[in-house]
Amino acid sequence: MKKFLLKLKESRGETLVEVLVSILVGSLSVMILVTLIVTSVRISDTTKDYDGTYYKDLSEAERQKEALDEAGGSTNQVTVKVDGSPLGSAVSGKQFFIGVDYFGGEKIFSYKIK
Repeated sequence: MKKFLLKLKESRGETLVEVLVSILVGSLSVMILVTLIVTSVRISDTTKDYDGTYYKDLSEAERQKEALDEAGGSTNQVTVKVDGSPLGSAVSGKQFFIGVDYFGGEKIFSYKIK
């Protein structure tokens, strides 16, 4: 306790360089904190936008699937051409037709093989 009281009575303070360095360190810390907060808000906003688009398109795909199921399905076909197949020359260069149902919206697209 005696040391603390002596320190308070002492007239010697911090040098100008020490004060400037402490201000610089504090300013840099605040700048880094503000940058982190701004980046976090931007990421959060972008994620909300993507989530909204995803759920909108997912709902549209589910609505389309229900409509197709009620109507008995669709008659869409997809042509699949196999070039350089890892299965060997037996299927290489051949075409296959596969019946599919399409679902989706602007940024999400899916299908169901019949």
